[in-house]
Amino acid sequence: MTRAEKAAQWQAVLRQQSESGLSGAAFCRQQSIRIKNFRWWKRRLRTTAGPAQSATPREFVELKPSRWLVGTGSGVSIHIDGRLSLQVDRDFDAATLRAVLAAVRGDAER
Repeated sequence: MTRAEKAAQWQAVLRQQSESGLSGAAFCRQQSIRIKNFRWWKRRLRTTAGPAQSATPREFVELKPSRWLVGTGSGVSIHIDGRLSLQVDRDFDAATLRAVLAAVRGDAER
Protein backbone atom coordinates (compact mmCIF):
# COMPACT_ATOMS: atom_id res chain seq x y z
CA MET A 1 0.00 0.00 0.00
CA THR A 2 1.39 3.41 -0.97
CA ARG A 3 1.67 6.30 1.51
CA ALA A 4 -1.14 8.12 -0.27
CA GLU A 5 -3.40 5.07 -0.02
CA LYS A 6 -2.57 4.63 3.66
CA ALA A 7 -3.24 8.32 4.31
CA ALA A 8 -6.59 8.07 2.51
CA GLN A 9 -7.48 5.01 4.57
CA TRP A 10 -6.68 6.80 7.83
CA GLN A 11 -8.53 9.90 6.67
CA ALA A 12 -11.62 7.70 6.33
CA VAL A 13 -11.05 6.20 9.80
CA LEU A 14 -10.73 9.68 11.32
CA ARG A 15 -13.91 10.80 9.57
CA GLN A 16 -15.76 7.72 10.90
CA GLN A 17 -14.57 8.47 14.43
CA SER A 18 -15.68 12.09 14.16
CA GLU A 19 -19.11 11.08 12.87
CA SER A 20 -19.50 8.35 15.51
CA GLY A 21 -19.68 10.84 18.39
CA LEU A 22 -17.29 8.63 20.37
CA SER A 23 -14.04 9.79 21.87
CA GLY A 24 -10.91 8.69 20.02
CA ALA A 25 -10.13 6.14 22.73
CA ALA A 26 -13.66 4.68 22.76
CA PHE A 27 -13.75 4.49 18.96
CA CYS A 28 -10.37 2.73 18.89
CA ARG A 29 -11.51 0.20 21.49
CA GLN A 30 -14.69 -0.48 19.54
CA GLN A 31 -12.83 -0.87 16.23
CA SER A 32 -9.77 -2.69 17.68
CA ILE A 33 -7.45 0.09 16.52
CA ARG A 34 -4.24 0.88 18.38
CA ILE A 35 -4.75 4.31 19.95
CA LYS A 36 -1.09 5.17 19.41
CA ASN A 37 -1.50 4.69 15.64
CA PHE A 38 -4.79 6.60 15.64
CA ARG A 39 -3.27 9.62 17.39
CA TRP A 40 -0.17 9.56 15.20
CA TRP A 41 -2.24 9.63 11.99
CA LYS A 42 -4.57 12.27 13.40
CA ARG A 43 -1.59 14.54 14.11
CA ARG A 44 0.07 13.77 10.78
CA LEU A 45 -3.03 14.41 8.68
CA ARG A 46 -3.82 17.58 10.61
CA THR A 47 -0.36 19.02 9.92
CA THR A 48 -0.34 18.02 6.24
CA ALA A 49 -3.86 19.31 5.56
CA GLY A 50 -4.36 22.77 4.12
CA PRO A 51 -5.02 25.71 6.45
CA ALA A 52 -8.80 25.53 6.01
CA GLN A 53 -8.83 21.84 6.89
CA SER A 54 -6.40 21.94 9.78
CA ALA A 55 -8.05 24.48 12.08
CA THR A 56 -8.20 23.14 15.61
CA PRO A 57 -9.23 24.71 18.88
CA ARG A 58 -5.55 25.13 19.77
CA GLU A 59 -4.72 27.36 16.80
CA PHE A 60 -4.98 31.12 16.73
CA VAL A 61 -7.45 32.81 14.42
CA GLU A 62 -7.12 36.48 13.55
CA LEU A 63 -10.17 38.41 14.73
CA LYS A 64 -11.11 41.59 12.89
CA PRO A 65 -13.74 43.92 14.32
CA SER A 66 -16.72 44.63 12.11
CA ARG A 67 -17.27 48.29 11.26
CA TRP A 68 -20.79 48.24 12.70
CA LEU A 69 -19.66 46.76 16.04
CA VAL A 70 -16.71 49.00 16.81
CA GLY A 71 -17.50 51.24 19.75
CA THR A 72 -20.97 49.82 20.40
CA GLY A 73 -19.98 48.09 23.65
CA SER A 74 -22.25 45.20 22.75
CA GLY A 75 -19.81 42.38 23.47
CA VAL A 76 -18.10 40.21 20.86
CA SER A 77 -19.29 38.91 17.52
CA ILE A 78 -17.25 36.27 15.68
CA HIS A 79 -17.84 35.23 12.06
CA ILE A 80 -15.89 32.27 10.65
CA ASP A 81 -15.73 31.51 6.91
CA GLY A 82 -19.26 32.80 6.41
CA ARG A 83 -20.52 29.53 7.91
CA LEU A 84 -20.48 30.24 11.62
CA SER A 85 -21.48 33.31 13.55
CA LEU A 86 -21.24 33.65 17.32
CA GLN A 87 -22.29 36.73 19.28
CA VAL A 88 -21.49 37.00 22.97
CA ASP A 89 -23.06 39.80 24.97
CA ARG A 90 -21.11 41.64 27.61
CA ASP A 91 -22.83 39.78 30.50
CA PHE A 92 -22.66 36.26 29.02
CA ASP A 93 -22.71 33.02 31.04
CA ALA A 94 -19.21 31.47 30.75
CA ALA A 95 -20.42 27.89 31.31
CA THR A 96 -22.94 28.19 28.49
CA LEU A 97 -20.29 29.63 26.16
CA ARG A 98 -17.93 26.72 26.96
CA ALA A 99 -20.70 24.22 26.18
CA VAL A 100 -21.52 25.95 22.88
CA LEU A 101 -17.85 26.08 21.84
CA ALA A 102 -17.40 22.40 22.71
CA ALA A 103 -20.39 21.53 20.53
CA VAL A 104 -19.14 23.68 17.65
CA ARG A 105 -15.66 22.16 17.84
CA GLY A 106 -17.22 18.73 17.76
CA ASP A 107 -15.45 17.67 20.93
CA ALA A 108 -15.58 13.91 20.99
CA GLU A 109 -13.83 13.87 24.36
CA ARG A 110 -17.09 14.07 26.32
